[in-house]
Amino acid sequence: MLRYIIYCWKVLKQYLSHCSIHGVRYLVSENSFHIERFFWLFFCILSWWGCTVMIKDSICEYIEYPVDVTTETLYINWETPFPSVAICIKFSIELKNKYNINKQQPLTLESSGSEKINITAEELLKSYQSLQIPCKDIFANCSWNNMKFDCCSEFKPLNKTGVGYCYVINSRHIKPYDNSNIKFWINRTTENGNLVIDLIANKKSNSYIPRYITAYILDNLQLPNIATLPEYVVRSIRKGYSTRTEFSMVPIYNEQLVQSFSTKQRNCRFSHETDKDSMFQIYSRDSCAIEIYIQEMIKYCGCVSFYYFAPAGARTCNLTELQCLSENKKDILSLTTIKKKCYSLCEENTINVYHSEPIQFSHIDNEIIRIDFMSLARPFVQYRRYVVHSLLDVIVAVGSALGLFMGASILSFFEIPYWLFLRRDQIRLENVFHRLLTAEDIQEIINRVLNNNVEIINYSLRPYSNGKIGFLGSHQKLCITTKQRNEKKTYFFFAKIIPYDVPDQADYIIAKGIFNKEVTFYKEIIPILYENYQGERWSPNCYKIKDNYLVFEDLQKEGYTMRNKLFNEELTTAALAKIAQMHATSLMAEDRLPMPLIKIYPNAFEEKAFIWTGQTKEWIDAGVKAAVEIAKNLGLDSSLIPIVSPKIMEAIQVSAKKSNVISHGDLWANNLMFNNDKPPKCLLIDFQLLRYCPLAHDVSQLLYLCTSRSFRKTREEDMLKHYYKVLCETLKTHQFSGRCPSWSELLQGIEEQRLGSLITAMLYFPTVLMDESLSAQIMSDSNGYSEYVFRDRTNIVINNMKRDLEYNNRITETIEELIELAKRLNELPVPC
Repeated sequence: MLRYIIYCWKVLKQYLSHCSIHGVRYLVSENSFHIERFFWLFFCILSWWGCTVMIKDSICEYIEYPVDVTTETLYINWETPFPSVAICIKFSIELKNKYNINKQQPLTLESSGSEKINITAEELLKSYQSLQIPCKDIFANCSWNNMKFDCCSEFKPLNKTGVGYCYVINSRHIKPYDNSNIKFWINRTTENGNLVIDLIANKKSNSYIPRYITAYILDNLQLPNIATLPEYVVRSIRKGYSTRTEFSMVPIYNEQLVQSFSTKQRNCRFSHETDKDSMFQIYSRDSCAIEIYIQEMIKYCGCVSFYYFAPAGARTCNLTELQCLSENKKDILSLTTIKKKCYSLCEENTINVYHSEPIQFSHIDNEIIRIDFMSLARPFVQYRRYVVHSLLDVIVAVGSALGLFMGASILSFFEIPYWLFLRRDQIRLENVFHRLLTAEDIQEIINRVLNNNVEIINYSLRPYSNGKIGFLGSHQKLCITTKQRNEKKTYFFFAKIIPYDVPDQADYIIAKGIFNKEVTFYKEIIPILYENYQGERWSPNCYKIKDNYLVFEDLQKEGYTMRNKLFNEELTTAALAKIAQMHATSLMAEDRLPMPLIKIYPNAFEEKAFIWTGQTKEWIDAGVKAAVEIAKNLGLDSSLIPIVSPKIMEAIQVSAKKSNVISHGDLWANNLMFNNDKPPKCLLIDFQLLRYCPLAHDVSQLLYLCTSRSFRKTREEDMLKHYYKVLCETLKTHQFSGRCPSWSELLQGIEEQRLGSLITAMLYFPTVLMDESLSAQIMSDSNGYSEYVFRDRTNIVINNMKRDLEYNNRITETIEELIELAKRLNELPVPC
């Protein structure tokens, strides 16, 4: 558990150290004093608090008050629908005489007091039909702004709403709403709206008009119902009289973005937002109330009053069950439930109604009841529901708060998964390394660099490069921060460790003992080679040596870098000079020692790269397989490659006739580093494939792995002369008393090593010449590593040859030259 907590802290620390949020990196910086950390912690918390408050307020306003209503007076182009008018027959003589029901009881759900108890629902529904008086028997004349029209073509029957049988005009609840021949609108042209309705009040209609008639003036989306406010009901109508109802309207306009908010946020509902199982195709507060009445009736009594529409699965109450409705009328008609569940309508216009007393006019027939609806004026004010805080406003407000208080941006959020998840490999590797490297080891490294004791503040590790610069170890940058006399200073080192982050690669290196060779070389052999040597160093300083890691000076800080993988003459000359100096130190050491170095340290020179057994054989076979396919693509005799490949073993043997020296054995471009001097100086690195071979082995390998065929053809002899000159001068300067290798020995050795060097290039080039990002992708994945290194790399190599021209040219010329030599294999000198 503790280990997990420590690991999580390191992941978080890595994120805080690299993220773009201002101030937080000082909280985890090892270079900060405690007082500095408290300073930044205080002001970071203060900023975060301010940011949190600002974001909280913005989000709360967006959630709770995103929409508001204002007024506007730009009325010139407004067009407002005239209110809806409903004429409802709420009662009939048949209901009174047959069932002893008075005109208020069906509406208010009061008990009828009838002694008849066996009246079925069907009989009540049949009696309800007595309210359905034909339109032509109700309406005499209708006019709109003094223009007469056919009443029955505009007044349409309305579904049951609890107030009787209704005819309604200009209502959105009538389908089709837009097919009316008359447009009941108030605009700049009409100015005012005047709807006049004459109802028939003769002997035939005397039984229901006017006593059982109710007129309503409503918004186009409203419905007449038991809860309709009295001000929207025409108070009194009389035969031979005209009842004028005047009104003014305040329309409402909703911005388009208002609909994107929830009903709760805008505190209203649009007419198209009906429930899935709604009995109405258009939502209004009235339709919601009517549905609640019906639901409450079913809940309390299991049936619905015959004045209401019975939904699917429900039935109409009989006369006895109406008694149940009467007993529960307070709960059924409760306004509390309606206010709680029914939102007001977003599109509902406000209508202010002014009623007048009926006036008798001489030109009105005594058998006519006139109802006159008159708008006082067209609207000059309009409500406008608009978005106060949109999602974009919230994003801007939150972004502003994060930027102002924390210095963060949208990219800061992408840093979270990047550092917490994608870059955790660095933490894993750092954990491995910290278990290997102790505080005592760090102190020892600094002591060797500074030659005195200083205080170690902290040390850390990070990948040395984003690409793959080595294939037999994990290359890391070690940073050590010290303090001496209140002065902080950071020192950088190059750390080479076994690549535990890729288990298959680590297992391969450990099994082959490759790392042990280099450990032995730096620990045991290097001190012998540099003993009494007075020339320039040919290898980097190594400050700490253990079985699973080596810590070197950081050559990049000293101005050394790796160069292009194809050397020019200047680089080749510098490299050969250092190889010559290394070989000279080997000859001088053996001149002092009682026996050859290979006998003193046999394990250090044991062959690890070219062994025809185990995983190494699999690595060679995979390389040969790729080379065969490349040769086929080039139209060459690919059958020669498997035949000639084993000849590499002859080139790496100890010579019985020539001078043998310590050989680097792995001189491809990344194992040599150069500074910017003129001419450049070179250092050799990575001695993991150390060998004990003739002089020509390293020289030939460098020429074939780091130069082109055309360069060797024109400049090889001059390069060999330069190497031999430096070798002889170094031996002479140090007063070497042994046998100095002859020029002819070097030339003969070069001819003997050509084939081996070409086979090495054939196996190396597909991997070492690859783009560093592609090689890192392959080598960092355990499955990809095993597949490429030990099984089949053909497709990857051939595809990369198509993309990378230089990669293609180097491999092609190597395969071509190898097959040329293979064709005259019997003529080639055998290393001896």
